[in-house]
Amino acid sequence: LYDVQHDKDLGFLMNPSEGAVPCLEFFTPKAGRPATHLFSGSADGAISIWRVGGGWEHLKTMRGHKDAVNGLSVHRTGRLALSVSRDRHIRMWNLLKGKCSYTAKLETEADDVLFAPSGDAYALLCGSMVTVHATMGEGSVLASFPHSRRATCLASGNDDNVFLTGVEDGSVKVWDVRSSSCSYTMERLHTSRVRALTLLARDSSPLPSSFATASSDGTVKVWDSRMLSSGNGVARSVATGSTNARLTCLCAVTPLIRGSAPPGDVKLKKRVAHQQEEMATRQQQKPQPPLLQKIQQRQQKQQQQEIVHQGKASKGGNKQGTERPKSAEPSSLPGKHTHGGVIRSSGKKLGKSKTDAGSKLTASKIKPIARPMKQKAGVGKRAG
Repeated sequence: LYDVQHDKDLGFLMNPSEGAVPCLEFFTPKAGRPATHLFSGSADGAISIWRVGGGWEHLKTMRGHKDAVNGLSVHRTGRLALSVSRDRHIRMWNLLKGKCSYTAKLETEADDVLFAPSGDAYALLCGSMVTVHATMGEGSVLASFPHSRRATCLASGNDDNVFLTGVEDGSVKVWDVRSSSCSYTMERLHTSRVRALTLLARDSSPLPSSFATASSDGTVKVWDSRMLSSGNGVARSVATGSTNARLTCLCAVTPLIRGSAPPGDVKLKKRVAHQQEEMATRQQQKPQPPLLQKIQQRQQKQQQQEIVHQGKASKGGNKQGTERPKSAEPSSLPGKHTHGGVIRSSGKKLGKSKTDAGSKLTASKIKPIARPMKQKAGVGKRAG
């Protein structure tokens, strides 16, 4: 798993079944929304379902095929899926119940199957022939795309009228369902067969603007196909990577960037804005850690105490003849010089009291710290 946007290797998923993984597909509930599930087919005939993102939890394994699953596709509603296998059977799966609801035997082995974007049709790849069938009714054939060489993979365009196929000679072809003809041929994109083909961006034009291909030689390439409409039939390579591995499949999905929505999707933009408001509200209502709560409570308590002290000081300053603050009070320690003179341990005052400017604190109001001695028998009263 790779995050191309942030250039990160997200790790890998272990196949819960046995053998290789011939096919993969992301399921996106709606265009422009993030994928929710990943489907993988296994060489032992099992189909696994994974939850996208987070811990990439394995949710369920569906079994029914007796041989390797060559291809699978999920309907746009997410309620059903199609799969083809080497056992020459096509199966329809009820994803609500996780069980096979229909099976049919094919004349030849199918290499791939793919739903159209609307879900009203699906394409079936068998050797060098691709046929497009209607989903409703008896599955009548809507178009057929014959190839001179063996076709190996399928991809859909931005609407039901365009399909892309990868060929074993390394080329990619673009087909028009309405005329059952090849619109463009991109020759020799790889030196070996194109093993997988996936779209990277969907827009309003029928032909995708960019797509990626994977080859059996282990290379992955990203192509810009916007020049095809000019008639030269050339796709420009914008990125190439070598995995040094034998690639069997490739799928990609464009995640929804937080705070953005596809152009023209007004409903989705409103939904994104509503989700952002909910996230902001939850963040405000989110309970704080106990340590942070204690710190804030302590700060609030200190602020309240400071307010109380300031209030007491203001009340005391308004009264006439109030005492000075503690920092300005004369010391009552013995031998200490004060504004009121010198106070001895006996409590005797020496010198006259001088009053400070703006204060009525006098020496007569200063109480000595020494206590009077108790009178004993035969001893007179102490002086002072």
